[in-house]
Amino acid sequence: MIKPITSFPQNACKNSPIDENSLRIAQDLCDTLSFNWEEGRSCCSLSANQIGENQQILVVSAHIGGEIRALFNPKIIQFKQEMDFWEDNMCRPRMLYKNLRAFEICVKFQDEGAQWQSVWLSGKLAGIIQQEIDNLNGILPELRAVASVECGIKSKKQHFER
Repeated sequence: MIKPITSFPQNACKNSPIDENSLRIAQDLCDTLSFNWEEGRSCCSLSANQIGENQQILVVSAHIGGEIRALFNPKIIQFKQEMDFWEDNMCRPRMLYKNLRAFEICVKFQDEGAQWQSVWLSGKLAGIIQQEIDNLNGILPELRAVASVECGIKSKKQHFER
């Protein structure tokens, strides 16, 4: 089910059991992310608290690394090398934030079958996952940012409709 994007909650999400409810939340995240992408918003990830759910679940879009992937209870267990990373947040439209992020991270998470996995990620995907984990931990984008800028970003759809 497509859910509205909420204003950003400031509380950390609780660990998520892998059950019927959390799988429904993951599906809602996938539906909401896909809908926003199709509407022309440049979104590639979403966390459960961005749709009003208080569970440690995030999804990453097919437009980044293949199929849409749900990560339950994600934790960064190792990281290497910092980079400057400009990012936006669907809860803060028209804002860009410059953050220092790790260029490479090892993320441990549960999959939809409740199996623990870990994976090394690098570059943009590593930055995106770090941002979503911040979201799940209630860390507002502006609290971590070393710089920010307001911009009148048009959606992809608006950009091509001239």
